[in-house]
Amino acid sequence: MPLIEREPKGKWSSLRFEIDTETRQDLMLYAKFSENKLDHVIRGALRLLFKTDPEFGPWREQLKNDLPAVPNPEPKPRATSAENNLQASGTNSRKPELK
Repeated sequence: MPLIEREPKGKWSSLRFEIDTETRQDLMLYAKFSENKLDHVIRGALRLLFKTDPEFGPWREQLKNDLPAVPNPEPKPRATSAENNLQASGTNSRKPELK
C-alpha cells in the first residue's frame, strides 16, 4: 500500500527544480506504483517529510510566532458586467452634457 494518499483539492502554484537521474527514476516508478501523477507524489513526499521531521514542526511554529501579524486586505468590489463592457469598449459612462 502506498504511503502517499490520494490527491486533495486545493489551490496550486508552480515550482521548477532539478533532481538527479536516480531520484527521477524512483519518482517515476513510485508514481506508477501508487497510480498517481508525479506532482502528487512530490507533494505527498514533502508533506510526509514536514510531518515526520521532529525538529521542523517546532521550528516552523516558532517562525510563525516571531512574524508580525499581517492584516488581510479588504477585497475590492467587483465591477458589474455592464461596467466591464463600458470599460472594454472605451465608452464614457457619463451622460452627455446639455448646453
